[in-house]
Parts: sequence; structure tokens; C-alpha cells
Amino acid sequence: MPEHEPECTETLLEVEAYLDGEVDPALAETVSKAVGLAPEPPHVPGECSACHRSIARQKAQSHHVDLPCTTCHDTPTQHKVTPLLVRAAKPAERTFCAQCHDSAKPRIEGAPQIALDAHYPRYLCWQCHYPHYPET
Repeated sequence: MPEHEPECTETLLEVEAYLDGEVDPALAETVSKAVGLAPEPPHVPGECSACHRSIARQKAQSHHVDLPCTTCHDTPTQHKVTPLLVRAAKPAERTFCAQCHDSAKPRIEGAPQIALDAHYPRYLCWQCHYPHYPET
């Protein structure tokens, strides 16, 4: 067995612990190094796409292309420094998406509209729709 395999196995176990929600600062630093996160936080322009390239590519082809990521995501400053410990938040209420997509109060011409009260009211919008590429 090559010498690096125990370290890789240990790192994979740490990543699994992170995904299970068991995160401490030392673990977050280890996982960040393992997945190759830059030690310096990204800067404008395109700061989100520095780490979220695939999402940025999808969003670039969507109706949401002109919306900054922070329109929909609450992104604490510390997220740029320790992204595995401090995550950007997704909208927690259907009324957030309804600001642009509620047919009762159309706000943006050409934006798809729904009847908020009738369109699957048990779910948050992003549980069915992928906002970075809403056409899917």
C-alpha cells in the first residue's frame, strides 16, 4: 500500500464527517486543504465563481444571469474565509421567490409567474426548481 493512502483515507473520513454536519474549525481547515480551497478569500469581480464555477456556468445561461448571487443568498463575510464552516443561506420562504414570480403581483416583465397559493404550497421553490438554471 502506498504511503499516502492512510492520509487519503483519513481525509475522506473527515469529509464524510463534514457532510454529516460534524464540523469543527480544525476539520474545516483540513477539508479545505484536501479539496484545494484557496487560503485567501476571493475578491470581486466574480468572487462567487472563484469557488462555484459550475454554478456560475449554469447561471450564465439562465434567466437569472443578471442577478448577483447575493440577491438570493445571504452570504456572511466569513463565508469567504471559512466556506466550510460558514455557508451562504438559501431563501427560507416561498415569498422570497414570489417577489418576482407571483402572478398576483407581477414585478418583472417576462419572468415566469405562478399562483403562489396554489402552486405546491407545501414546498420551498428550490425544492423543485433549480434557480441557477431554472429552465430545468
